[in-house]
Amino acid sequence: MTGILDAAACVPRHRLPAELVGASWRRTARVGSRAVANADEDSFTLAATAADWLLTASGLEVDAVYFASTTAPYREKLISPMIAAVADQPASVATADFSGSLRAGLSALAGAADAVASGRLRSVAVAAADCRTARPGAELDYVLGDAGAAVVVGRDEEAIATIDAHVTRSDDFLHVWRRDGDRFVTSGDARFARVEGYLKNIVPVVQAALERAGISARDVQHAIVDGPDASSIAAAAKALELSRESAVDPLLGSIGHGGAAHSLLLLTGVLDRAQPGERILVTGYGDGADALVLTATDRLASRKPARPLDEQVQAGIELDSYQRYLVFRGLVAGQEESERPFSSISLLRRTAKQDVRLYGGRCRNCGRVQYPIPRICRNCRSDLGFDEVKLERRGTVFTLTEEHYFPSPDPPVVVAVLDLEGGGRLVLQGTDGAARDVEIGSSVELVYRRHHEGGGFHNYYWKYRTVNGGSG
Repeated sequence: MTGILDAAACVPRHRLPAELVGASWRRTARVGSRAVANADEDSFTLAATAADWLLTASGLEVDAVYFASTTAPYREKLISPMIAAVADQPASVATADFSGSLRAGLSALAGAADAVASGRLRSVAVAAADCRTARPGAELDYVLGDAGAAVVVGRDEEAIATIDAHVTRSDDFLHVWRRDGDRFVTSGDARFARVEGYLKNIVPVVQAALERAGISARDVQHAIVDGPDASSIAAAAKALELSRESAVDPLLGSIGHGGAAHSLLLLTGVLDRAQPGERILVTGYGDGADALVLTATDRLASRKPARPLDEQVQAGIELDSYQRYLVFRGLVAGQEESERPFSSISLLRRTAKQDVRLYGGRCRNCGRVQYPIPRICRNCRSDLGFDEVKLERRGTVFTLTEEHYFPSPDPPVVVAVLDLEGGGRLVLQGTDGAARDVEIGSSVELVYRRHHEGGGFHNYYWKYRTVNGGSG
């Protein structure tokens, strides 16, 4: 058997309140909000952050990294090797990308479980994320949320939850789609899709999974029912006779639907609070449906999630205008990059271990950790050389400055000198509202973000943000 060894979620800090969307289009006021990616975030950075939190802190190495998304930042280039690099995985790691369906996250999870069960791989990290964009003012503008999640699949003797059953069902039904070249997601008639597409797939696939696991709906303590809206989810839960106590909040009113990452995101939240022996139902919907049945093991009792999902949901920063969201999404004319930054593929290749995996050097003479690695120690002036050392992802602000002239979709740009835990000093840009709550001495964490489009490709590097997330 196979199972989940650990899991982590990554929810963007910014929230777009539904009332702002309604007011912008003179629609009836609604409640709730959805998580939206910052201008420097995309599906890669969300998935890479979740995987980095999951793998780097524990020092775990896996045999493969899978990536799942419908909104990968490259049309022709694997994203999974980029995630493996940020998480400092070895070159021997196998990589694969899954796309084209909102079920891609669970499809990647199933593929990982099959690879482990066959003995070909011992452990696989599955990272999923989506940043889908709705046509401004359309119904989906209230629904689509941005999110990332990562899980490690391995052998059941090491698992915090075993995978007892998996059933899949395919259906060529046009419900939600985005054609090649389309920028916005489109959906069909909600009622027709619920009856003919959603319920006719999700109900039988769950029933088959429960039967394969040898249990009934009343034996499930945590039921993750994926669906396009709250009404559809409620209809499926009723048809399946799932108890109200087992229903997992789909978070549609607080972060929106996280696309290919949504089911894994909710699973992470369940693993944060489940008890050993409890049964977990996980579903995914899109061009058919998937259903998995898991059982929490005794190992779950000793798990200590570093970043619980509930805390991330509560740590949101509400945008003060709908226009800021449009600027983040690149939907306001004239907000494109005004400069053409230089970038070098050969330089990126030579500095990948230093700048992507984030390695510095420890002086062989005085022991001072430095970044980037110099030829001569800046502290003792020794030329004895340096030993490579992996830098920590947390630190404190030594000093900072606000740059109001430099063009930014979220001004001002706050540049800080950071002293990292364990040694090393970096100069990085701030993000996620750093201008509101950062000061000298603030505790910060490093996050991998998009910087510019120089050279005709996406250029990523590290930024910092405050640990507590701030407010307002």
